[in-house]
Amino acid sequence: MAIVLKYEQHHLPKVAYILEFYMSLQAYEDERNKKLAFKGIVDNIFCQHSLGVTVDINNIHARSAFFIELSYVNDLSNAIFEYMFQKETAFIALDHYTSPEGFRGILSSEELRLHSVAKRLGQGELDEFAKFHNLNGYLSPSTNGKVYAELADDLFYTSFTTSLNKSKPDLWGCFAKQGTGVRLTFEVKGGRADLRHINYNNKNITILKEINSSLTSAGLPPFTPWGISRLGAFYLPSTLQNEEEVRLLLKRWDASAPSGVVGSSPNSYWPIPIDVSNNCADIKLVAITFGPKADVADFTSLVSNSKFASVPCTTAKSDSD
Repeated sequence: MAIVLKYEQHHLPKVAYILEFYMSLQAYEDERNKKLAFKGIVDNIFCQHSLGVTVDINNIHARSAFFIELSYVNDLSNAIFEYMFQKETAFIALDHYTSPEGFRGILSSEELRLHSVAKRLGQGELDEFAKFHNLNGYLSPSTNGKVYAELADDLFYTSFTTSLNKSKPDLWGCFAKQGTGVRLTFEVKGGRADLRHINYNNKNITILKEINSSLTSAGLPPFTPWGISRLGAFYLPSTLQNEEEVRLLLKRWDASAPSGVVGSSPNSYWPIPIDVSNNCADIKLVAITFGPKADVADFTSLVSNSKFASVPCTTAKSDSD
């Protein structure tokens, strides 16, 4: 009996090693099968939407709670982002409504300010996207709002709309102080800053929702794209859809690194010079429309004594103009 025990003790390390090896091999096979199942689902949906991207399982992490791309790979994330939110890449004419105070500030500073998204937390910024797409890691009570606050602190935006917007009375009333302000028409081209159309949550299925619903049905965890904060910043509640917003969004990638940000959160902003070429965005002021209830004489004097004296000015006859 002593000899048998001695033999077993002598071989225990080898037995443990073999067991560990087979367990590791099984875990590897399980992960590979999960990745292959993920690939089948995502490739099929991408094909249906005519996206020329396929999954490389070597670039995917299959974690217990979610799938994610490797940190240096963004092919799937970028494909989803570009498909969901229309990006403007050339100069486009856009309208920006502002109050009398905002107009004076723009004329004197000669810049358009991108304000921190942190100022609008609680109004559907970031969380609308996370809720609809079941990104529970961003909604967990354990974070106590820290995730949103941290993401919002590094996102800066300003809002435009197109001249085709039929909700002009609402825009004059809400953003131009009941028609006493102005409508500035800019030609805008994004650079480091993204210029994209807002997607409003009308409960229509998105490609990300379609992917994650299919993964859930297959008993698999959801896919979490890189750049999730930028996706969330272009997705707002349906109650705001009359604004038909085109948003210029600039992300600060490292809060400790030098940037153009002025002030501290939530009142920080990133100034973009008007009529000055720069790598963030090119913004050219091409027309000024005084509101139907504006102090035209005062505004005319302000413009004539500013850098923008040559910009044509008109006056809206009514809040429908």
